[in-house]
Amino acid sequence: MLVLSGGAGTGKSHLLQAIGWELLGKRHIRYVYTPDWLSWLRRSFSNDTPEADFESMYQAYAKVEVLLLDDLGAEKATDWTIEVLGRVVDKRYRDRLPLVVATNKCPTDPDVVRQFGFRLADRLFDTGSGRVQVVDTGTISYRTGRR
Repeated sequence: MLVLSGGAGTGKSHLLQAIGWELLGKRHIRYVYTPDWLSWLRRSFSNDTPEADFESMYQAYAKVEVLLLDDLGAEKATDWTIEVLGRVVDKRYRDRLPLVVATNKCPTDPDVVRQFGFRLADRLFDTGSGRVQVVDTGTISYRTGRR
């Protein structure tokens, strides 16, 4: 798992998309803007979309060969979002399936556990097991020129 961490405007999404373009045609990939993906999954519970089945929609992303999650942490933290994100990250973590995450959060953020829950934060920023590589962009925003 690769976690691209850094402030807004530091190129994380650009790097994530570059990884996707490099893998396109070589591996089956899915790029997800996390808040939109969660909204799409949440709508599967609506009575207006009886053909939509949450579990099959979720599994299509959980089991894809390479999953790219953009802007993880931009979603509103709820028990449901923590559960869904925790499931997908944990599955990919346990099964050693490729996952690349772009997030504004870092392990030292005081609200990282509130945003992700302990289990998800623990897996995202696991630098001790060798399963996760966390890369801090360590640069200024190309939009504002600030850190």
